[in-house]
Amino acid sequence: MMKTNRENGLDLMRIIAAVFVVAVHCGALLYVNATDFNLSAVSLYMVIAVFAKACVSFFFMVSGAFLISSPRTQDVKTFYRKTFKRLCVPTIVFWLLYFAFDIVQTLITGGDLSSCIIAFIRGESGAHLWFMFVLIGLYLAAPMIQHLKDKISLKAFTLTAAALVLIGFFSESTSPHFLDWDIGFIACSLGVFMLGYSLYTKLHEKKSAGKSVLFLILALVVTFGQAAMMMLKVCGDVPVLKDLFSMKDQSPIIALVAVLLMAFALLLPVKKSFHKLGALTYGVYLVHLFFVYIGKYVFSAVKGVPANALVLSIPEFLLMSVIVSVVSFAVTALFYKVFGKKKITTASNEAK
Repeated sequence: MMKTNRENGLDLMRIIAAVFVVAVHCGALLYVNATDFNLSAVSLYMVIAVFAKACVSFFFMVSGAFLISSPRTQDVKTFYRKTFKRLCVPTIVFWLLYFAFDIVQTLITGGDLSSCIIAFIRGESGAHLWFMFVLIGLYLAAPMIQHLKDKISLKAFTLTAAALVLIGFFSESTSPHFLDWDIGFIACSLGVFMLGYSLYTKLHEKKSAGKSVLFLILALVVTFGQAAMMMLKVCGDVPVLKDLFSMKDQSPIIALVAVLLMAFALLLPVKKSFHKLGALTYGVYLVHLFFVYIGKYVFSAVKGVPANALVLSIPEFLLMSVIVSVVSFAVTALFYKVFGKKKITTASNEAK
């Protein structure tokens, strides 16, 4: 299927989102604990963390846009077979690989192996794989969501999605999930997934550089505002406000930034195709944490400090983020070239 200009902006934003996901995991090395840190470094980390969280929600939105709008989603048998092959198998493989990697790191540092086993059972081997568990659940729900979409108006569908975002936020604020793969945690991201379809339906045929830039500016304003609120700790002791200005993926503010980024990408008049790089972001998400771990040990050896006490300067953090991003994209491209029997697309494009 030929790519159209309307999707070039989404491909470009997916690449940007993948880089920020890499950066937020590298950024954790800008400080060791919450009481002893450099204000500039942690402020930078907060901004990147908010934006990266929104980028993850943006990935959910892109998947929702493609899956809910695609007629192929209703071929349930084929759709679920492809979901198992494209999502479930890689997730299980990397879950096991990160578990093995955690065991090796624990043995090197003399840590408690039981904590690795507990983390594995909870789905936390590879701290970022929660995204994959949630995405699998959303894929399983996609045919039902598409059926709902056909029964109600776009306005009603969008209002339902917005309500689910709020319900997910209150759910996570009052009873945080224990397992990264539990059904409740998956349900908390359902509203964001549905909003992706609403935005795609409303904006995918429209192009406006001015409006696109405006949405990007608004996204950055909200991002910096959220980061500032977190840094200044202006929330006091009000639990709901503390959750609102937190890193929760279901936070309405994080969802708002994701919506603004989705609108930016859909309205951006991009003629150049970024599909080849955009198609790598799924693999980059899976593999990049290996290179973050490797980079951590390399920098700790160079600086002559224990890995668990490593603190990067801002230039070192930027250098590590660039290197890990480039290596992750390169390794993913090489893997697809060697093992891909045909052109491999991202999971979000699979249903198109």
